[in-house]
Amino acid sequence: MRALVLEGKTNPIVRSAAVGILRESRARPTDDLAEARALHNFVANRVRYTRDVEGVETLQAPWITLAESAGDCDDKATLLAALLKASGNRARLSFRAIGTDSRNPGQFRHVYLVGMFPGVGRFPLDATRSGTLAGWEFPKPTVALEVPL
Repeated sequence: MRALVLEGKTNPIVRSAAVGILRESRARPTDDLAEARALHNFVANRVRYTRDVEGVETLQAPWITLAESAGDCDDKATLLAALLKASGNRARLSFRAIGTDSRNPGQFRHVYLVGMFPGVGRFPLDATRSGTLAGWEFPKPTVALEVPL
């Protein structure tokens, strides 16, 4: 996922999408958190959650997720990270993998993005489901791991 973000942040399609989303949102150009919220809202509400092919875990490049307007949690987290990086956002980003099933407490089932924003601190950016607000995260996961980008 990290490699896809690093490749995606310099992709002209991803950069153009980030600029267009931010322009449309009217977020102040130097407000990293407002920009993150705008990009989060785009990914949450305009990219359809679509599961991987049955029985096959896949990772999609950010520009493919944009072109298809579809992806699962790892695809949406990777796209959001690439959009943030492509727009020059200064937040330090991590992927957070969590377990959500009490019947399988050690199994990771979900991944999303977390940002450390100057002057704000830790701020979750789970854009997996439509309508989810920036700042929300799954309460009391059974297991959690954060991997810095």
